[in-house]
Amino acid sequence: MRRCFLQILKALFTSQTMLILVPKYKKWKLILKELKFELGGPLPLHFLRQASKAGKADAEQHTLAKYLMELTLIDYDMMHYHPSKAATAASCLSQKVLGQGKWNLKQQCYTGYTQNEALEVMQHVAKNVLKVNENLTKFIAIKNKYASSKFLKISMIPQLNSKAIKDLAFPLMGGS
Repeated sequence: MRRCFLQILKALFTSQTMLILVPKYKKWKLILKELKFELGGPLPLHFLRQASKAGKADAEQHTLAKYLMELTLIDYDMMHYHPSKAATAASCLSQKVLGQGKWNLKQQCYTGYTQNEALEVMQHVAKNVLKVNENLTKFIAIKNKYASSKFLKISMIPQLNSKAIKDLAFPLMGGS
């Protein structure tokens, strides 16, 4: 039930079909009326939970993905990406950085994205990691938040300075 609802939200958020569907279907009218038309866009965290479940992510991988995803909130270049794609990129990058296997078909099915489709967003996320790690941005509150033991000190792990992160960020860092 929850998975279906998330898929419906994703479909509504990623297309303009809501304006077409609402007048045509009585069920939609009833649902929207019951919700008093108080709909907001789905948050990336909702999609991340689904991706983590599909990938059987452990606490470390899920926490790292949450950290990476939260770093997207401070980057204006990330505003035009759908929340589902940002969550997919964060999940995929966390899996890659921690060396926990490749993005598989089940994850593709649950998220709706292949690793290649999420690559551009992964590059932006890697760029944000480098900027925060090298103090090239004034927005370090997220790094400090995830440096606490409550969040497994995930922002301090050495893998965030890995070659994989640097290689992904390279095209967006101006070749520096």
